[in-house]
Amino acid sequence: MLFIIVILIRSLCFAKSEILTEEYVVSAGETLWSISCDNAQGDVRKYIYDLKEINGIDDSMIYEGQVIKIIK
Repeated sequence: MLFIIVILIRSLCFAKSEILTEEYVVSAGETLWSISCDNAQGDVRKYIYDLKEINGIDDSMIYEGQVIKIIK
């Protein structure tokens, strides 16, 4: 019984929380930095890293008209 409780607690501690995102259309002149400054609720650099991960962006280039997911 104790073993089962330990397993359940560990799985809850390491479960990924769901990240809420919405689609965003990049406007002319926008950068990951400018989008992040407008939307981050903490460290802008971490937000940029997360945006790149969620959108599969290898470098920091985004383009006008590109649809990306932003974190809400």
